[in-house]
Amino acid sequence: MTLTERFWAKVDRSAGPDGCWPFIGACNHDGYGLFSTPDALVAASRVAWEITVGLILGGLWVLHHCDNPPCCNPTHLFLGTNSDNQRDSVAKGRHWATRKTACRQGHPYSGRNLYVVPATGHRQCRACKAATTRRRYWRDLTAARRVGYNKRDVSAEERRQAQRAIYRQQGEARGWV
Repeated sequence: MTLTERFWAKVDRSAGPDGCWPFIGACNHDGYGLFSTPDALVAASRVAWEITVGLILGGLWVLHHCDNPPCCNPTHLFLGTNSDNQRDSVAKGRHWATRKTACRQGHPYSGRNLYVVPATGHRQCRACKAATTRRRYWRDLTAARRVGYNKRDVSAEERRQAQRAIYRQQGEARGWV
């Protein structure tokens, strides 16, 4: 029996050409089918794609339109990057972060406390963002004063150089450098 015949023997195609074709062999903990080739254990969706469409270029993943992990129907599959996969899961409401209703500190992700980063669509807590900004401001001001700079009298590049020098000193003191 060829590799192709062995693979399709483990796929239930009874749902027809438009339905999901679940892989009925071994599955991983997330429900994705695993198929054993002479070289390695490979995701069943990758094998289905390579058999029906062709080779997969490096860095690309086989993604599901149907969001059914064991599905091997080539019409339900498409190629994309990890970023494409994450965007797809967020758009479909399956990403773990989209189900969070509050930040780590317990502030709600709603109303005036919710900030959505325009470029990425990530949600941020305004209260925590403001607290972080305040902490960084005072940390940088203290660091600049420690090396003899008054923050108002120096350029941004001089502040960055002073901050790098402090980080370097702290790293050397801790044995990181």
